[in-house]
Amino acid sequence: MISMSKAKRLVAAAAAAAVCAASFTGCSDTTYAMEVGGKKINAGIYIYNIYTEMSYQNMMFNYSQGVTEDFFSQKIDGKDYAEYLSDYALKATKEYAVVVDKFEEYGLELTKDELKDINDSVNDAWDSQGDLYEYEGISKESIKLAQKASLMRDKLFEYFYAEGGKEEVTSEDMKSYLDENYMRYKMLTFSKAVEGDEDADATNAKAKENYDEFSAMADGLGFDDFDLVINSYEEKQAAEQEASDSEAELEEGTGDAESSTVDDASSQAEVSEASTESANASAEGDDSAVVSEASDDTSSEAAEESETEEEETEDEDTEESAAAEDQNITLDAAETEEAAEDPYEHEQMVNFTQIRDAYEENKDTEDYDDSSYKLNETIFNMAPGTITTYEDDNAYYIIARGDVSERSAEYAEENHDSLLQEMKADEFQSKIDQWVEETEFKINDKAIKRYTPKVVYDRQVEYSEKNATN
Repeated sequence: MISMSKAKRLVAAAAAAAVCAASFTGCSDTTYAMEVGGKKINAGIYIYNIYTEMSYQNMMFNYSQGVTEDFFSQKIDGKDYAEYLSDYALKATKEYAVVVDKFEEYGLELTKDELKDINDSVNDAWDSQGDLYEYEGISKESIKLAQKASLMRDKLFEYFYAEGGKEEVTSEDMKSYLDENYMRYKMLTFSKAVEGDEDADATNAKAKENYDEFSAMADGLGFDDFDLVINSYEEKQAAEQEASDSEAELEEGTGDAESSTVDDASSQAEVSEASTESANASAEGDDSAVVSEASDDTSSEAAEESETEEEETEDEDTEESAAAEDQNITLDAAETEEAAEDPYEHEQMVNFTQIRDAYEENKDTEDYDDSSYKLNETIFNMAPGTITTYEDDNAYYIIARGDVSERSAEYAEENHDSLLQEMKADEFQSKIDQWVEETEFKINDKAIKRYTPKVVYDRQVEYSEKNATN
């Protein structure tokens, strides 16, 4: 006999199960990751965020450290691998929600062409790995929503900062930004030998020789005239390379000549042997000799016809070759003219503020090499219009410093979109962070606990193994 208290517990459990089965309010429904303003965000978007970031991080681990399997023992930004991916996916999904909400709030729309491009992109992705996405729990619709939100984010950025935007960045703003943060320079680098180089002494001696020669040539020149030094060095390099190539061809030719002598001797022996056999056959009255003579006559007539055809073909080939050569000359002339018209061919425009910020962030890191920063700091601190020399463990340098303000207006116009991102990406991210902070999210913990980075990774491995065996 069941006690009253136990019966009540059974009834309560049954009722709870019925509620979960009858409604998707979070008891067992893992089809959505979170709810915002009454709207449910597909769990597929959350999984997609884990999957794409995991793929990127794994690629970087492989590229930078050679890690191909033991990912979950790694750290990213000071966090354990799995923790980082979970936090990233949750944040990215929240950002997805607020971007879509603000896009609608500001009355923005995607064009028909933009929607078509998204559909085409999603179809291509689905055709290439749709089975894997489904195995991971990512629907085609979730991928489409994620890609639409990505474009919405770009258009929100333009809504604020592009021409006519609420917080428009003007050409003057860009010019001021460049003048304050960038450095303009030209540089010749003569690299020293790397550790373990067998020809280290020769490499270092050659680097020092070039450094002395061209630093003497640069003495007394200004920024604009430094092109003469660079051109002279490039001509020297080209001449040395040509001499090296000629020497290699000469050595190769000598080897071919020796091989050809052997081949000629062998060929002469074969001809002599054939002539002897033919003479013997004629002396014995062999019918094959008569056949051979008849064949030779026929061959002679065919050869004459062939020679005529070859001459005609050669004439046609010569005309085509001449036309192609004329075209190449025209293209070469155009390329030369284009190169001559580029007044900034040897110049660099670099954001030193970004370099300095990265240095401040990483300078206390173990084994941090600050040689690159010190070189850039030297360049930034040079007076415009001056030339200086510099040396570190890696190379000898000759550097000419230019005036950024003389080029900033033109540079801003030519690089408008990338500069706009550079100037305002962090500020725009702060806006999104604020929107997230101001938004109430109801997280579906069941879904978050179900779709962990480990689960996503294991499913990817399982899918690969199944398809490998199939």
